[in-house]
Amino acid sequence: MGVFRKLILLALLSTLLLGTLWAANLLPIREIYKVKEGSTVEATGVVLVVPNRLMSKTTWLQDETAGIMLYGNLPGLKIGDVIRVSGKTKLYYGILEILPDKIEVVGRAEVRPVDLNKLFENEAKKEELNDKKVKELLNSVMSQLVVVKGVISDISN
Repeated sequence: MGVFRKLILLALLSTLLLGTLWAANLLPIREIYKVKEGSTVEATGVVLVVPNRLMSKTTWLQDETAGIMLYGNLPGLKIGDVIRVSGKTKLYYGILEILPDKIEVVGRAEVRPVDLNKLFENEAKKEELNDKKVKELLNSVMSQLVVVKGVISDISN
C-alpha cells in the first residue's frame, strides 16, 4: 500500500474515531439532569439567548426534551445556533449547568418556545391541577424558553 493511501486511510480512521469519541456521551438534555454532578456530558441543542445578555458568561441551550444553562467562554454564539457542547455539569444555586470544554456550531434552527398555556391545558384534561402538579410542570420547563398568554387582572404593591 502506497504512502498516499496509508495517509488517506489514517485520516478516515481518525475522523471516524473522533466522531465516535465526540458522540460517546451525547445525551438528550433531560437525561443530563439524571447524571451525577461533575460528570462530563455532551449535548446538542439550540441557543436561546445571546451569551452575556442576561448573565455574564451565560446562555441557555434547549432540545426537544429540556433546556440547560451553559456557563463559561461562549464566543460568537447567536440565537438559533444549533451547537454540540461537551463539558462538566455543576449545580449553581440549585440549577444545573454545563461548564463547556468544547463547543461546535453544527447548524441553525428556529427557536421554539414551550407554550405554557397548552402544557397546563393538556395536563388539566388528564388530572386536577394542584400546587404539587403546578410545581412539577414548572420544573419540567426549567431553563427552557416559554411563552404564556393571559390577562393581568391585578397589580399589588
